[in-house]
Amino acid sequence: MIQFIVVGWHFDMYPELVQGLVELQAANSDSVKVFWSCHREPSETVKANFEYKVFPNLGLEDGAYQQALDYLDLSDDTVLFLMHDDLVVKNWGFITECIDRLQRGAAFVGNGMNYPDYMSPTRIYDEEFFPRTVLEVSRPESLHYFQKEGMAYTFRESFLCTVRKYLRDINDFEVVWEEPGENMPI
Repeated sequence: MIQFIVVGWHFDMYPELVQGLVELQAANSDSVKVFWSCHREPSETVKANFEYKVFPNLGLEDGAYQQALDYLDLSDDTVLFLMHDDLVVKNWGFITECIDRLQRGAAFVGNGMNYPDYMSPTRIYDEEFFPRTVLEVSRPESLHYFQKEGMAYTFRESFLCTVRKYLRDINDFEVVWEEPGENMPI
């Protein structure tokens, strides 16, 4: 099965994406599902065409993805397409390309890498907005990933394709389960 999890605030602002997902799901109803993980009430178009749930606005996109994964309880072999709702899809062939890359051994396929950042288990990343270390907010079962200092390379989370098992293998998303503070940039 293929599961799309869409997150964001834009809903109908990108009608080509919404219409493409409607058509994709309709043409492949036995194998493709689209779920909208919302941090506010979705548009009527989303409500009429997709399964959705409104979750508390915690954890930004990591939180929205994780909330959906916990809610959907998908099997390990489910192919996941995690995406923001403001992506412009120029060619829906990306689905086949991503699945092909997974079948050839890739664990994750994305649309880009974030800027590398020096990671230290004791570094305070932002004194004003987020005065905690990675060790203070990580899951206990994931602490071993963050014990060494060095450059950290991460995917942009606007688009990510993987298999459900691969996320489980790394303990899913490391979410900071709190609302953005008054002064915290979103």
